[in-house]
Formats: sequence, C-alpha cells, structure tokens
Amino acid sequence: MSRSVHALIIKFGLVQAGISAISGMIAPIIFLLFMSKGIELHEMGILLAVATISTVALEVPFGALADRYGRKKTFIAGELVLLLVVIGFWWSSSFAELIVFMILNGLSIALFSGTIDALFVEQFKVVSRDGETNLMEAQASVNIFQMIGLAVGAVFSGLIPVWFSFVSDSYDFIGFYEVGFVFLVPLILIHMLCTFYFVGESDSMGEPVGSNFFREVHSTIKSAFDVIVENPVFKPLLLIDFISGVAFISLEQLWQPMLSTLVDSKESLWLFGILFALNYVCMAVGQGCSIPLSRVFKNNYSNMLLVLEFCTGLLFFIFAIQSDLYGFIVVYLLLHVVVGISMAPGSAMFHEKIPESRRSTMLSVKSLIAQGGATAGALVAGYTAHYFSISIAWSIAGFVFIISSFLYLLPSISNLSKDMAIVLNKRFQPQPE
Repeated sequence: MSRSVHALIIKFGLVQAGISAISGMIAPIIFLLFMSKGIELHEMGILLAVATISTVALEVPFGALADRYGRKKTFIAGELVLLLVVIGFWWSSSFAELIVFMILNGLSIALFSGTIDALFVEQFKVVSRDGETNLMEAQASVNIFQMIGLAVGAVFSGLIPVWFSFVSDSYDFIGFYEVGFVFLVPLILIHMLCTFYFVGESDSMGEPVGSNFFREVHSTIKSAFDVIVENPVFKPLLLIDFISGVAFISLEQLWQPMLSTLVDSKESLWLFGILFALNYVCMAVGQGCSIPLSRVFKNNYSNMLLVLEFCTGLLFFIFAIQSDLYGFIVVYLLLHVVVGISMAPGSAMFHEKIPESRRSTMLSVKSLIAQGGATAGALVAGYTAHYFSISIAWSIAGFVFIISSFLYLLPSISNLSKDMAIVLNKRFQPQPE
C-alpha cells in the first residue's frame, strides 16, 4: 500500500470515526432523554416515524445536491443541522418541539447519506495504482474506523452523565441525560472544522445550472434511475438491500425487549450499553475478516455473500430459540460479525458500475431502498411480536434471509462478480521471482 493510499484511508477513517462517535453518543440514551422529558412510548414511536419519513423523503434529493454542488459542502451542511438537533434535544420540553427537531434530525441524516463514502471512493481512485490495494480492502479499513467510533461513542454515552453528574446537580437547565448533549456541541464544531480543513472537495461535481434547483435535482435523480434501468445488476442488488432491511430491522427493534426478559433491565442497564457498543466492535472485527475471507472465495463476492446471507438466516433461527443470557449474547454478537463481513464486498459490487458523477445519488438511492425495507420490516416485526412472539418474528427474518441469499445466483450479479474476481486475482497474484 502506497503512502498516499494509506494517508487517504487514515484521513477518511478519522473523519468517519469522529462523526460515528458523535452518533454513538446519541443513540444509546436518546430514549432515556425523551422519557425524562415526559414523552410516552407511543409518542416515541411517532417521533421515530417522523425522523424516518423525513430521511426517506429527502435522502435522494440531497444525494443529487451533493453530486451537483459538492459532497464535502453537503456533509458539512449535515453537521450544521446536527448541531441544531443536539441543541434542540437539550432545549426542547414538549412533544411538539421534539417533532420539529426529529424532522431536522432526518434532514441531517439525509445530508450525510453517501457523501463522505462517495468522496472517499472518488479520491481513492485518483491516488491508487494497480497492484497496491483494491477498493473493497480500502473501504473495509475505513469502515473499521467507523465501527470503532460508534463503539467508543456508545460507551461514553453511558459514562459521561455519571462522571459529570455534578453539572446536572448544579444547573437546573441541564438534566442528567442532557449532560452528554452539552458535551456534543463543541465536539461537533471541532469535527466540522477538521473536515473543512483536511478533506478536499469533489472534482466530479455536475455543471451548475443554477436557474431552477428543483429541475436540476429532478434531472440528477432521473439520470440515477436511468443508470439503474440501463444496468441489469442494480435492480437485484437493490432488491437484496430492501429484503435485508425488512429482515434485519427485527433484530434492532426487538433485542432490547427480549433482553429485558432475561435480566433486570434497571439493575443491568450497563449491559444494554455494553452490548450496543460491542455490536459495532463485532462489525469492525467482521470488516477485518472480510479481506482474508474474500481471498478464500478467490474474490468471488457473489459466492461469498450467498454463504454469508445463508449463515445470517441460520443465526436468526438460533437466536429465536435462545432462553439464557449467555447464548443470547453470543448469537447476538455473532450476527453483527457476519454483518460486518458482508458490508465491504456488497459495497464494492455496487460501486463497480456507478458513474462517478452519480455516485452520491446512487448511494442515497441504495440507502432509501434499505430504509424503505426497514420501515416495512419494522411494521411486520412489531405486529408479529405483539400478536405472536419475538421468537416467531426472528424466525420469519431468518427464513427471509435464507431465501434472499439465492438472489446472488442471478446471472447479472454472478457475472459481475466473476469479472471483478478475474481482475482482482490477476492484480494480486504472487509475482514470480
């Protein structure tokens, strides 16, 4: 690996780790913060729905915005909105106020979506040379930084309110769970400055038309969907993203209620935080394992992903029948290891055929499809868990994963994978002395 590629991975890895740590500090305590403000459980569901809908509605237009006007600019705009959201969560005292800031939270996520990822891929292709490293390995390295950042943020989210409880005890306008959000304000500002100074802007921006923003965005989105229609590999890959979103959301949605039946959720609250952090550590471990495992499969990503999706389905069936704490923890963490292994090869296949000028838009479309699947899956999983059981909901998810794994046998995917494998195996085969 050349010095320039290594430096690029470190730079983007640290940017991803920073924003992931900020997100990790929010997610584990956001429900506790809402409860401390008197928000009821059904109101929390409405807040989550509002944030998801605003993200889904804005993600593709803002992906087009990034491609048209600059990916770094769009990312920093997302950080500015996130800063307003963090201050709003701290300041808000009513359900109506929180709805406004959850809409802004969805807007922030939409601005973030795919921008830094697309910028990294673009700059990697500029600095990399044949025979050094491939895109999947580089993305896996950056994703390790991201997962570690999430884990570190999750751990500190539970520690900061305790360590600095004297702040909430001393000031009436700062609640116990709000202490961490106060700390996030300077952290976000520092991260914005670092991103501004150390990350270069995209060289692949579209030509600025300027007269009609909505017409420009519509044109960019239309061209992205034209790419999907013209290239037969994108439709099955996006279908897999949708199905995976439908199935995997049941884990994210129901593991806490299930764990609360195995332990005393009040006395063992630390365990929820530790598991939340460990799942990102496990995904980072999986990212590291993806590189040697891809070589076992001779860089044939479709075969590799078929096996991984099938194993994910089997693990969901095993997870559904766990009745003791240790078995629950082991299978829960194994699931996230397998997810981590799957991320880089799936991403590399998707990136392979994307035109450079439409990369952010296509990544936003990919995220939109996955979130649409997650929204549908959450409704199905919630209904199933309520009227039947959590175990049945996870069994259905396992069945869906096993069936969807065979989509990797479709000719459009398998042929792309074989073509990529030929190039990669030729590039990285040992050179004769």
